Amino acid sequence: MAALAGMSVDYYGRIEQRRGPVPSERMLDALARALRRNQGERDHLFVLGVRRRGGSCGRRTVTSARR
Repeated sequence: MAALAGMSVDYYGRIEQRRGPVPSERMLDALARALRRNQGERDHLFVLGVRRRGGSCGRRTVTSARR
């Protein structure tokens, strides 16, 4: 999975175990592509990332515009 998302195995493991830094939008997007998520599933992944980050993400505006 890490290779498909273009990240190190160590970084992927830290994300998965919530031990490392909060993943950026770019990393969340790479994970969504590697997992072949549909738009609703991608949106949910970003919501989870925003909750962990404790803020808001511009991504929601972009996905809403596509619909």
